[in-house]
Amino acid sequence: MVLPFRLALVTVSAGLMAGCVTQVSDAPKVAVPGPAALSVEVRAAESIVLDMPNGDVTIVAAPVGFAEMHVEVRCPSDSSKCRKRVEKMAWATRRSANRIELGLEGGATLNAEITVNVRVPQRNPLEVQMKYGALTIENARQPVKVEMKAGEVDITMPEEVVKSAFLRARFGDASLTVPENSISGRRPTLVGATVDWPHGRGLFPVSAKLRYGDVRLRLLD
Repeated sequence: MVLPFRLALVTVSAGLMAGCVTQVSDAPKVAVPGPAALSVEVRAAESIVLDMPNGDVTIVAAPVGFAEMHVEVRCPSDSSKCRKRVEKMAWATRRSANRIELGLEGGATLNAEITVNVRVPQRNPLEVQMKYGALTIENARQPVKVEMKAGEVDITMPEEVVKSAFLRARFGDASLTVPENSISGRRPTLVGATVDWPHGRGLFPVSAKLRYGDVRLRLLD
């Protein structure tokens, strides 16, 4: 995990999207208490939608019947504003027909380093929405959909469960690795790349799209 590069990418991308570069404190970072861990039952028929904060997010799929979320936050030691905003962070849970939405609300600040670790059931379709940062998804055995503005996306899945893969980076790179082969993204223009792979033997589609950055999917034996 290349944390310094990822955090720099988050900061610069967010500044560009806002039309300016935000000054970030260079004071040492210290741990700040965030919201307590969240654990919520996920019903068999529900799709899981995760609205993730900017930062480093790792999602691991497992044979469980619940979603579990942990967050760690570090603020500059000289930033009382960052601490106050972290105090406003809270988990949000919403349910609708065959859908459960989980996210972290409030307290967004470029000065904070945010690390989120999530465990989700393998049986439920998974959708992840995120603006900036680094996203890792491991051991998924279900349909996966990712939408991100800027950062890095790394997805690892068993090859036997995947039916198709669509990966797109408008400004960046996209790649798919299958057993004994690696497929680089097609580049219709000088920037950006797309992988459109319909040759899987499994049941589930994988889709990952981002504007700026790199997206990688590895399918394992």
